[in-house]
Amino acid sequence: MADRLLEHIRQNACPGLERASCKNDIYDFADEISPLAAQNWPLDLSAEGYKTSYSDISRTVVQAGLYSGILLKTDITNDRSSYEAITEWQLLDGRLNVKIHNLYCRQGGGENPPFAGIFLSRLRTFLRQQDKEMRTPAECRYDPSQIELSAVSNNEEISTRGSYVWALQGMDFRSDGELAEMRADFQKFASKNGVTLATADLKLFKYPFHFAMFDCGVRVKDKHNGSSPLGKAFMLNNIWAGTWPARKNNPLPEKFAAAYNRLARNPRRRQLLQKFLEAPFLRMQRRYANKYATLNRRRSLSVYRRYAALKLNRLLGF
Repeated sequence: MADRLLEHIRQNACPGLERASCKNDIYDFADEISPLAAQNWPLDLSAEGYKTSYSDISRTVVQAGLYSGILLKTDITNDRSSYEAITEWQLLDGRLNVKIHNLYCRQGGGENPPFAGIFLSRLRTFLRQQDKEMRTPAECRYDPSQIELSAVSNNEEISTRGSYVWALQGMDFRSDGELAEMRADFQKFASKNGVTLATADLKLFKYPFHFAMFDCGVRVKDKHNGSSPLGKAFMLNNIWAGTWPARKNNPLPEKFAAAYNRLARNPRRRQLLQKFLEAPFLRMQRRYANKYATLNRRRSLSVYRRYAALKLNRLLGF
């Protein structure tokens, strides 16, 4: 039994979680967790300076009651920041499926590296250790434990950036069909903003981080009323189903995320990250940047002229 996992939950449970049903749910779950994996229990972030409080624990049933999981609602805080994390943990024959229902920053969020990166890194380590200890190499290769989430940025009520954030953290599309839909949507979005993307070039967009990083020099108004590169603005108003590991077990998204987190708070991060993109993608992006350089200059000149006219009117008292 994973004693360290159980001890962390017991020590950090909020009042009211002493009922027998909660204990049974946790014990059933812990019985199938490798002791070595439990050493890396991802909700224990004390080594990174965070305190976790378990505010709710409940059982969930999936696939017509064939197997069950537990839903954990937690508050994760340090001196500067506060997060709410709601995660669901499903176990079947040693395989773990972790659903991140919510990871919401209540206050702060200025950590270096980003909190989402810290949490995902620990979660990936935990899942890899669980697979290594509890499953065969073939099972790990063809049906590994995984993370699922809904990457949301189009919530108008709160300032969400999930679609953009999870892309940069190396999450992948859940299916090839969803990738195809995202390509079509991005082509339409680009066209509305004066950029015509060739269908053949869209094949170079393979993972969410490709969309988030695309920058042909054309800046557009994003959902937060800021001026953003085309790809970032698109992802700041979108939703997609995310998963890890990447489709076809490609490590590229995770390698990109490691670089992104390593360069956190570097003012030149976006520029430095370009070298972590594939050469064909960079050549395609450069071609569009050259093509729309004239459009960019015209937009800049138009803004300058409007600003100059406004300033002159103020000086003349109009």
